[in-house]
Amino acid sequence: MTDRPSAAPGPAWQLLAQVVLPGGRGSAGRAADLAVEVVRHLHLPPAQAQLIRQAVADAAHQVGARPDAPGPALPISVAVLISSRPAGGAPGRQGWGCFVIKHLADGAPAAEVSACDTIELYLYPEGGRDAPD
Repeated sequence: MTDRPSAAPGPAWQLLAQVVLPGGRGSAGRAADLAVEVVRHLHLPPAQAQLIRQAVADAAHQVGARPDAPGPALPISVAVLISSRPAGGAPGRQGWGCFVIKHLADGAPAAEVSACDTIELYLYPEGGRDAPD
């Protein structure tokens, strides 16, 4: 478990998967496919799975398509995390919310630069449109 700063107040996060993909052509699609595969066990509605796919693909494309960055394309680290604490409400009546955070290696102070760009997908329980009836 890990505590991460987030838009949601105080959840603990469990890492479901983390992989480093080579940067460059095709990395956005591979990152998006990975994210959707990792959360398949949540049985998300197809529309929400597509939103996750698109959000991760967009983030991967943005970190991979920076022509001003010196040198070869940096690898992309993709982490998928899920909240370990329910947000309240009746069990089985919650859907899932998500948000994506990007960390661009060339935008960080020199002491904090990692060897790759990072995309983190956070999933958290949330009552809403996608909650089962």
